[in-house]
Amino acid sequence: MKVAVKTLTGGKFEIEAELSTTIAECKKIVEADKGFPAAGMKLICDGKVLKDDVTLEAAGIKPGSFLVCFEGFFSYDRLIKRIV
Repeated sequence: MKVAVKTLTGGKFEIEAELSTTIAECKKIVEADKGFPAAGMKLICDGKVLKDDVTLEAAGIKPGSFLVCFEGFFSYDRLIKRIV
């Protein structure tokens, strides 16, 4: 399925992943496609930072859902301040 990804700078793109794909694997897909380093990347859905070992299905990602992607080692509080 296609999963929409949004960046903090307003960019939007899609990745191809299955429900059994882990968040760590999604980060690697984004890294390969966009060049964002997976090591410092965070993926968020519905206000929650997703853990690397969780699958898209377990995280509740469905067709039409989107992830927010940011790179770097930001605290969650700093991220919220940047979004708001």
